[in-house]
Amino acid sequence: ANAFGVVPTGHPLPSVALWQGSLNTHSPTSPFGKGASVIIPNHPPPQERKPTLSTSKFALFVDLENCGAKVATLQSVLEKVKMRGDILLGKVYGYTDRYSDLKEVLLSNTFTVVPSLRHGISQKNNADILLVLDALEVAFTNPLIDSFCIVSGDSDYTPLVGRLKSMGKFVLGISRSEAASNIFINACNEFQFL
Repeated sequence: ANAFGVVPTGHPLPSVALWQGSLNTHSPTSPFGKGASVIIPNHPPPQERKPTLSTSKFALFVDLENCGAKVATLQSVLEKVKMRGDILLGKVYGYTDRYSDLKEVLLSNTFTVVPSLRHGISQKNNADILLVLDALEVAFTNPLIDSFCIVSGDSDYTPLVGRLKSMGKFVLGISRSEAASNIFINACNEFQFL
């Protein structure tokens, strides 16, 4: 609010205190008459919202090839993330027909499925690259998402983790112990083993 109690557009209306008293009407800084009532805003400056466990809004990215891709594994991942906040977006990468037993869990949790279509060895990192591109797109375009969960232990995701953290995002990593890279584990804000 400015000196006249005007709140800039886009800010919530402040709580106010009513002040009554005599003002010096001869003072150049006092445009009010003697005995005027003046509304003085009692509103602290807006503070940056820090995500807490109960308010975190997650985007969940699952690399099926690196996480074991079993129904129990995916349900464990969902439980771990839901304990920390709400999942607003979920995507799985590397889906093929061999993972058909995951369909019910994926559909009931509104996951977007990114299939794995390969042609030769040159496409082996295709799903990894798509995951990175999608995560960065969400980070730049969806202001509701303040936390990211990457289900993989692949150290190739370490630069993504660094970039997300530099944008003020919380990054949770989840992986099987045998597939987890120490570099990836240490880069995340928090890491959980399956």
